[in-house]
Amino acid sequence: MKRKNTFVKIILSFILAAMLCASVISVIPTNIAQVNAAANSLSGGDWCKKFPGSTSLNDLKDPFKTNATKFVNELRARGYTVTINATHRPKERAYLMHYAWEIGKLQQDPSKVPAMDGVNINWVHSTVSQSRQAALDMVNGYGMIANAALNSDHIQGLAMDININGSQTPPQTAIELGKNYGVIWYGSGDPVHWSSSSASNSGSSFSNDFTENEKAVIRQIFSPELYRDANPDVWNAYKDLNKIIDHFLTYAPNEPGRIIKSWSRVFDAGYYLGNNPDVANAVGANNYLGALKHFLNFGINENRLTIDGWYIQYYKIKYPDLQKAFGDSWKNYYVHYCQFGYKEGRIVPTPYTPAQISVIDSIFDESLYAEKNPDVRAVLGTSRKSLLKHFIDFSPMEPGRLNSFSRVFNASFYLNNNKDVANAVKNDPVNALKHFLHFGINENRYTISGWNVQNYKNKYSDLQKAFGNSWENYYVHYCQFGYKEGRTGSP
Repeated sequence: MKRKNTFVKIILSFILAAMLCASVISVIPTNIAQVNAAANSLSGGDWCKKFPGSTSLNDLKDPFKTNATKFVNELRARGYTVTINATHRPKERAYLMHYAWEIGKLQQDPSKVPAMDGVNINWVHSTVSQSRQAALDMVNGYGMIANAALNSDHIQGLAMDININGSQTPPQTAIELGKNYGVIWYGSGDPVHWSSSSASNSGSSFSNDFTENEKAVIRQIFSPELYRDANPDVWNAYKDLNKIIDHFLTYAPNEPGRIIKSWSRVFDAGYYLGNNPDVANAVGANNYLGALKHFLNFGINENRLTIDGWYIQYYKIKYPDLQKAFGDSWKNYYVHYCQFGYKEGRIVPTPYTPAQISVIDSIFDESLYAEKNPDVRAVLGTSRKSLLKHFIDFSPMEPGRLNSFSRVFNASFYLNNNKDVANAVKNDPVNALKHFLHFGINENRYTISGWNVQNYKNKYSDLQKAFGNSWENYYVHYCQFGYKEGRTGSP
């Protein structure tokens, strides 16, 4: 009898242990994404309070600390009011500032941001727009006026950000005084920044001066009218459109602010860095001089996104006479537009941004596109990659394609049923799509005949539970899963 009771106790012990393990396992996250979501906090303004930087000159590294202290004391002795905004910056804070700017200002895909040890931030919110707004909240919280480098003089204790007499742009006397102490003003590209060198945030191997070859290319694409309008101080000094380029060639390398202002109809340094991540990685994310030099030496011979509102591939495709003359010589297309094309009224549709392409990818239906565009299917077949690329490359010039690429959007229907949009974009179908990608996908709007996002939400409680009021997720779910599952968005 005693053996029997012992056996029963053993069996009961095993049962209780199994029940306990099951209860523990039930609360363990089932995948890495859940673990990360639990461990990481969503991006937003609260992150600005973490990893605080210093505003003390004592936290700088000598000899810059001594030089900066003497410089600031001299300014104050001369009657200037000096406010020190930042000196030493922890690398973690630089990481947060850098990618907040990249996502919020340059529209980098938040899911592609690399992680950093010790910084448990989750950049990815429920929608792209929410991710971008959270990043912008951080940019504003940090008071940023330019991107922060991941490896800058701030991290090394060799830079400071200051305002003189309450202004971001310092007086010329202060700039000259700083040189005497080895404290160099960065330039109008980052007007509060002073360091031991004028290229403090640069990771570029390019020299600080323009080579003769670079100067020759600049002369071919330079617009004196744009440079005059963007730099009234220069115009007041020169008063000659034929000579104003001399200022750019001489001073722009040491005044990066001149580079990011308008000076060419085919190049914008900030846009170039934001839309060519390989370049940004090579020269530095806010190295405007490095970006320009890359373009002058390499990019001008390549098919790249170089400025908002103009795309070289579209310029080539749209004008057969230029194709016949230039073939695949990209440089000739850039130069032609600057010297002749814009005067001749040749226009180029604005390309989609990387963020817009990401959304297009999430709602694109290759089978529908192939079915409704037999001319494209005959050439490209049914490969999703090829069809998506065709849509991105050609739809801005062939707006009829905008009515047959997605199960949740039709440009003509969108314009006809959203008069506020039609008025805002002047009934332009390409801009109608861009409105949808940026705004409409986050709203309850009529986007295509026979399907409505509100109906889709109301019909399926499981989706309501998963997505709440995130309209973008309903659109994407239907395109990727819903229609295959037989779900509908009809009344």
